Amino acid sequence: VGSGLPPSDAHNWTMFESSLDTTLKMLTQAQKRIIIIENVPTLSFNPKECLDRPLRIASEMREPCAMLKTKVLADQKTYREIIGRVTQKYPNVIIFDPLPEFCDNEYCFGKIDGKALYSDRNHLTDDGVKRLAPRYNF
Repeated sequence: VGSGLPPSDAHNWTMFESSLDTTLKMLTQAQKRIIIIENVPTLSFNPKECLDRPLRIASEMREPCAMLKTKVLADQKTYREIIGRVTQKYPNVIIFDPLPEFCDNEYCFGKIDGKALYSDRNHLTDDGVKRLAPRYNF
C-alpha cells in the first residue's frame, strides 16, 4: 500500500528487508558478531569539480565541496528505515554510521581540510577511508 516508490523499487526494498532479516536471524542463531556499516553519503556531483586545476575549461572549482545533508538523508531514507526496523529485533547487531565523519549539521563534504574524500560519487579515497579508521573500534 502507498510506499510512494515505483513498484520495482518497492519490490527491491521488500526483498532487501526480508533478506536482511533472514541473514541477521541466521547469524544471531550462530552466535556471530554482527556489524552493519551504513552507506557513506553518495555525492550529487563529481568530486573532481572540487580539485584545483591549473587549466579549467568549463567551470569554476566547486566551493564548498559539499551537498546538503538533508539531501543525503532523503536519499538514504528508505535504506536507513529498513536497517533500523530490522535491527531492532537483533540487539546484538552493531551499527556503524559513517555520516558523522563526512557531514556537519548542514552539509556532507567531498573534501575536508584540502583532502579529497571521494574518487567518484560514492567511492572513498585513501583520505576518506582514513577519516573512518579511528572509529573502527569494535
